[in-house]
Amino acid sequence: ALLSGFAVTYNLETGLVCTLGLGFALFIRSMKAGYLYVLSGGILFSAVFILTAYLLLSFGGSDIVNLSDMSSLLNLFAEGYGGKKFNWYLPFFVITAHVFYLFFGWVRDSRKTAALSGTEVQSIAIVGMIVAFMPYVTNRFYEQNMWIPVLLYLLLILPKMRTKDFQGKAAILLFVIAVIGPSQLEKSTIFIKNLKTMWTLDRANGCLNGLTASDRLCDYVNGQADELRNVAETANVVWISAIPLTLSSLSKVPPSLSRADPFAYARTPGYQQNLLDEIRVESPDLILIDRVDILNPTGIATAAADWQKRLVKEAGYRIVRTTDHWVYAKKPN
Repeated sequence: ALLSGFAVTYNLETGLVCTLGLGFALFIRSMKAGYLYVLSGGILFSAVFILTAYLLLSFGGSDIVNLSDMSSLLNLFAEGYGGKKFNWYLPFFVITAHVFYLFFGWVRDSRKTAALSGTEVQSIAIVGMIVAFMPYVTNRFYEQNMWIPVLLYLLLILPKMRTKDFQGKAAILLFVIAVIGPSQLEKSTIFIKNLKTMWTLDRANGCLNGLTASDRLCDYVNGQADELRNVAETANVVWISAIPLTLSSLSKVPPSLSRADPFAYARTPGYQQNLLDEIRVESPDLILIDRVDILNPTGIATAAADWQKRLVKEAGYRIVRTTDHWVYAKKPN
């Protein structure tokens, strides 16, 4: 419980996955001692876990713990916040089917009195972690995100090589070599190639403050930065963009709000209100937001642009004109 509390406060997603996997293993092992043992153990584990996480968040330099904000954040992810389109991917379906078969098998046999070995408890924990991680993979589906379930799955099946007969060993090897291997190798090769390009790049030749990009993208972003700089020199302006770090670096104009990327920050009503309060305190002459249409090559999501317009409206400003790079909003007289 103590380690789980540390893990969750250090990294929420990974900590929850590890905690749920460990919790599943402890549940299956404890069921052999009866429901009362499971109930008392679960209450003790939960109390120590919550107390540890609360103390770490309260005294570790974090903001005041707000359980309603945390609940809102978890609900957003449950509703698909930040999600990607799901597509057919054979290793995902094979691993999911096998792991859920094992998961329900352990639940079905949880009352059997035979003691569990250390290897079995480890396997149960791995199964629990994969099951816990699958909603994240499904929500943000990308083949490279499968490397964690694949690694856990290999830790689950490779020890079986010691006990399986020849046919069983051949089936495991065939699955690893023919199904998992090619898919992961392809994505890993692309990742390594991109990483090599990143580290061997002559940054002096990069058009976006050391980063390379197409001429069209470079011209657009540099034009957006130039316009921002010119406006900021003559007016009290708040600017909001989905590419804040690049624009801030190129224009030498610092982000207007305390959160450089307000769209990523404003994921709960409370955080949204914080941004509105900041804008009202600043009381700028103009608010600049991204112009997102077919002429913008930066790839900014439509959802980000819609949110920027909604924030401007809620702050009491009205869009008055659009240039090649920015949308201007002004407070009505």
